[in-house]
Amino acid sequence: MRPFILISLILAVSAAADTVYRYQDEKGRWHFSDRKPQVPHEKLLVVTANPQPKEPQLVYLRRDDDSQQLTAINPWFAPVQFEVRAEGQSIVRWVVEPRSETPVLHRGQPLEWQSHYEYVLVMGKPVPRSDMRPLQPPVPPQGRYRISQGFNGHFSHKEEPSRHAVDIVMQVGDGIHAARDGVVVTVKDDYHMGGVDKFFYDKANYIRVLHDDHTFAIYAHILLGSAQVKEGDRVKAGDLLASAGTSGYSTGPHLHFALQRNDGNGMVSEPFRFMLGQGVFKPEAGQWLTRAAQ
Repeated sequence: MRPFILISLILAVSAAADTVYRYQDEKGRWHFSDRKPQVPHEKLLVVTANPQPKEPQLVYLRRDDDSQQLTAINPWFAPVQFEVRAEGQSIVRWVVEPRSETPVLHRGQPLEWQSHYEYVLVMGKPVPRSDMRPLQPPVPPQGRYRISQGFNGHFSHKEEPSRHAVDIVMQVGDGIHAARDGVVVTVKDDYHMGGVDKFFYDKANYIRVLHDDHTFAIYAHILLGSAQVKEGDRVKAGDLLASAGTSGYSTGPHLHFALQRNDGNGMVSEPFRFMLGQGVFKPEAGQWLTRAAQ
């Protein structure tokens, strides 16, 4: 589910054959072109790496005057924490805002990154515990749905980032609804099978939503082709996100739901409570969820 990525490589200026000119206009908008602009631009860059990466990454950008700049690029709809390590020691850590980039080494600084290093990516800004507001159960408006596995569940909720997750038994095709307002940051909807073999660990279809308090909700095992939202969409609590399925590491149709945050070192799960009518409760195995009384 990619909240945490560790990448090791040797940085070097790419030897790509194609040249893309990348520049920022007076309104701050970035432009890409295979032709050098006629009007001089202070922030003109000649990109020798993929100009529109799908994953956050560090790249060398070569300026028009042949000087170099190491830049962190974040194409996701959520902030990303970068940490650079060399020989196991943390060198620098910073956060790049959604759909933006941040220079790491500015013009005039010596380039000291020619040796082997690794960088760690963690989705989200590092934040303390969430505001603990109760969540709306992520189930349809009608019906009753049993929690089959709660926090620290014996089957698959023993480790982060799923220690404080719940599994909700649902039928294939039952609607999965947003538990809190937020922005859709990840939609994986490309796999059709499920099972309990380790092969299926990274195969689950899922949707991840970023909330205003910088926590994330994860809705996993969704049915192939059922996603009703796309990355960048703004959703409200109760909005339909997808349909229940059994994709990935799963014993049968259900929804795996967790509230997660970046604690500065990685993604961890957060204890939460559900709303039920005018009250709230901590979800536990064997309990039934409903929204009908709200």
